[in-house]
Amino acid sequence: MLSVTTPRGAKTAWEYDERDRVCKRILPEGQTLCYEYEGLDLSRVTDERGNVFDFLFDREHRPIQLTYPNGSVHQWRYDAWGHLGEECDVRGNHTFYRSDEAGNLLWMREPDGNEHHFSYDTSGNLIHARDQLREVSFRYGSLGTLLSRTQNGRTVRFEYDTELRLTGISNEGGEFYRFALDGRGDVVDEWGFDGLHRHYERDGAGRVRRVLRPDDRWSAYEYDGVGHIVGERHSDGSVAAYKYDKDGLLTAAFNDSMKIGFERGRDGRVLKEIQGEHTVESVYDAFGSRTRLLSDRGADVALRYDCEGFLSGMQTSGWSVAIGRDRSGLEIQRELSGGVSVTTGRDMLGCTVRRDILSGGVEQSRMRYRWSMGNRLHRKENELTGESVHFGYDSWDNLFRADYRGGSEVESIYKAPDALGNLFRTEERKDRKYGKGGRLLEDRKFAYRYDGEGNLVLKSRLRPDDGDEAPQWQEGDWAYEWQGNGMLKSVKRPDGEVVSFEYDPLGRRISKRYKGTTTRWIWDGNVPLHEWTDEEKREGAGDENLITWLFEEGSFVPTAKIVGNKAYSIITDYLGTPTHAFDSKGDKIWERELDIYGKAREGDSSFIPFLFQGQYFDEETDLCYNRFRYYSPDTGSYISQDPIGLAGGNPTLYAYVKDSNDWIDVFGLDCQTVFNPKNNRFQDAKTGKFVSRKNIKDKITVYRVFGGDARAAGYSWSPVNPTTVDNYRYLAGLPSGGASVAINTADFMLKGQVNIGDIIKIREALPLDGNIGGLTEFIIDPKNVTITDILILNP
Repeated sequence: MLSVTTPRGAKTAWEYDERDRVCKRILPEGQTLCYEYEGLDLSRVTDERGNVFDFLFDREHRPIQLTYPNGSVHQWRYDAWGHLGEECDVRGNHTFYRSDEAGNLLWMREPDGNEHHFSYDTSGNLIHARDQLREVSFRYGSLGTLLSRTQNGRTVRFEYDTELRLTGISNEGGEFYRFALDGRGDVVDEWGFDGLHRHYERDGAGRVRRVLRPDDRWSAYEYDGVGHIVGERHSDGSVAAYKYDKDGLLTAAFNDSMKIGFERGRDGRVLKEIQGEHTVESVYDAFGSRTRLLSDRGADVALRYDCEGFLSGMQTSGWSVAIGRDRSGLEIQRELSGGVSVTTGRDMLGCTVRRDILSGGVEQSRMRYRWSMGNRLHRKENELTGESVHFGYDSWDNLFRADYRGGSEVESIYKAPDALGNLFRTEERKDRKYGKGGRLLEDRKFAYRYDGEGNLVLKSRLRPDDGDEAPQWQEGDWAYEWQGNGMLKSVKRPDGEVVSFEYDPLGRRISKRYKGTTTRWIWDGNVPLHEWTDEEKREGAGDENLITWLFEEGSFVPTAKIVGNKAYSIITDYLGTPTHAFDSKGDKIWERELDIYGKAREGDSSFIPFLFQGQYFDEETDLCYNRFRYYSPDTGSYISQDPIGLAGGNPTLYAYVKDSNDWIDVFGLDCQTVFNPKNNRFQDAKTGKFVSRKNIKDKITVYRVFGGDARAAGYSWSPVNPTTVDNYRYLAGLPSGGASVAINTADFMLKGQVNIGDIIKIREALPLDGNIGGLTEFIIDPKNVTITDILILNP
């Protein structure tokens, strides 16, 4: 094959060497990837940016080394049978493997010390797995069909028909989820754990034409000749339609509330999105990275990238951010407008162990994180206030409790699940009542009622045993109304006021109406870009209260709030949850701490409404808009079932993630871990895929004070200007002639630039001669520092 040209003209071409091996791949926008070989093996790949990746293979043609462009190395070793025996990643972490002669993995030890043991039956099926945190066993039937999975005594069972097709699942509590299949094996009937029944009518090609749901509700779908959905209708009268280009990419969509359109480049990237009367445009460089974001409401954001394609900076009028990374591509330094800096320290696995916020050289926050085996956050502490949080986990990987400690006081918050994953706020698990399928029926304040589809319709102070079979809203209650496509339509508050919502065809919320005021949004892909309010009697009032939200490229992590000519930097924790905001002068104007449910424990969400990634908190409803569902921080669950059902992978169809210290659900559909330390991979929140973080060559400013016994050519440097820090000697642990004998008179200071990748180690300055240390310290070979200034501190 020499080339492929799509109907819209996007051409991908290949060139071959004399042995018919691909030596060049040319992408639709002209980017070129080159491949070189040694013997039978691939030896080098040069990407579209000119970065070179070198490969080494052994005599059996197994990869043994990958060298990244910055010189960092990933290595593999094999046993006598050719099975992987050892792996060393770019951070120097070793993972060990042991397999049997058939290639079945028997044992593995991860870099954090966790050891895994595996055993198999005579057919090679995995029947038992255990590590130092959990134990799981599996049972099989004919031809290797999985019959059950048991973890620490709790069992999930699977049923099949005579064709060995899955027809039923029994959960840990004995509730059944069943399927009825047609002759093709397609699902035609489905019964949930709670008995909820859906019937699917299909055409001759197996496509779903109509879904019949409880309470006489239905949805109907229309397709084009190649199987794209072009129309949908629902029992409440709502409709939506979609158009595609010749390559099958979406070009337009409309529903009762909004019409949107997309203009795409030759490679399919969206160059302009039209949302009603508004437009959002994107400009890309030759490598496919977005370099500029513009809108008709005034957004104009420039984005910069390093040579590896990682985001290194963003800038708009009155605000900017510069990001520095370590050799593996993980962020370690962030410089924001107003002299605000964020320094992140990481352990060998890449997990955040330290986050320091400085403004004008003054410490604003000093967080420390301690991780235990299995990537579980064990403790976090604010060293400036002395407050700490200790976390506990159960044997089924659930975050179970958090102990908040301040002085002599301890507040314990439980998120205790039962065998099915239903949450309780007490260790005894007696404060709530649940029905089948994870429906919350009662807690200490409210009774909960649902419609036939499992959507919450009434949260009432009236208890079920009060005798009213079908209670209606009354003062003090919350009532919920739903659209035919499953989106929340309105909420009636305890005071009788109604909050109503509208969405575009992609499920993005475009308006919220409350007490005569409408809040509107314009979106940049999957994240909000603009927000403003209109009052009924004031047309165009939104111009004076326009908010522009900026997010890190390709993620759901907010980084700035722009209101008129005022800019605010948003700082988040390792999870992407906002914790602080600073104005353009570097003054802290907002701070918040969430508990393990996502509820504000300190501060509030009025200034920055984003909670966990993908969640926007509505004060009017006490709910979080989470794209395709609404999450309640009070209950720790969603108020409707997962639209993608069992595919969501959450503990129940209403549940949020098992561990909110490590996992997120950005669309309200399925859970993803934020960071996999073993593979050094992060989730691309826009695509839902994981992408490797490799390295960076951006520069950062560093400082070194010296004099007396301390010379200029030392290895200890600081990212903080010593002249901006009171008691620098004390915090930097400089020798003063005590037990160390040496003396650093600190008469001089070097200022220089260094590649992030040349930082050997990041640590806290060690205590010495009575000086406490603790200031961030970089260990750098001085020959890699380019000196830009020499200052005399003590003339």
